Amino acid sequence: MRGPARAPLGRVSHVRGPAAQTSSVPRRCRTASAGRRNGRVEVASVAVVGLGIMGRGMAENLLRNGHEVVVWNRTPERAGDLVAAGAVPAESPAAAAARAEVVFEVTADDASSRGVWLGADGILAGAPASAVLITSATLSVGWVEELAAACAGRGSVFFDMPLTGGAAGARTGNLVLLAGGDLAWSSYLTPPEPVNFSAEWAHKDLAYAARMAGGLPHPVLDGVLSLFATALAEGRGKEDWSTVNPTAAGS
Repeated sequence: MRGPARAPLGRVSHVRGPAAQTSSVPRRCRTASAGRRNGRVEVASVAVVGLGIMGRGMAENLLRNGHEVVVWNRTPERAGDLVAAGAVPAESPAAAAARAEVVFEVTADDASSRGVWLGADGILAGAPASAVLITSATLSVGWVEELAAACAGRGSVFFDMPLTGGAAGARTGNLVLLAGGDLAWSSYLTPPEPVNFSAEWAHKDLAYAARMAGGLPHPVLDGVLSLFATALAEGRGKEDWSTVNPTAAGS
């Protein structure tokens, strides 16, 4: 069975969100143990702002996959082992963002998130216009909308990308990242190459969800499950799941 394609952090699932600008995530190619395309190795410089349980695991796994990782944490001592493993320490969120093509913010709440994005030492003060800016914190809708507008105002690509999978998922590259934003939505409507998440794999997950629901009614789940069952019967199990659900694609 074809499972989900794995990026260094895990699987990206596209959802509609409040982000404003669109672009491609920039990559530079060199010889390192990162992702491959057309025989070349792709590596990005990535800043991780916030080294709690999830941020630390993400930074560790990015380092193992050959990416250039810049780290910042409110208590610098927490970055010591990551620096020893090859990460570059930054004196502020702005300094971390200035060195990165992709910035992940993984803090605790609205207050801590606002503190690392705004102000003279914030991410927005240091990030290049070409950088892709991502929040993976647990935040309120109001603050995410405000942050998306601030990023759009400076012409930056922004994703609201909460994640699930726990500390183990962060360390092992098995997170599920829920990507919200215009680029996320447009890419969701375009079948990926290679396949990101096969129809047969989606059918397996949906069938499991139906079993877990027991005797409870779940008409929406039944309808979607029927779509994927039909796709499998038609021999489309290896296609990307997004090609099977016309209701989602047309919304």
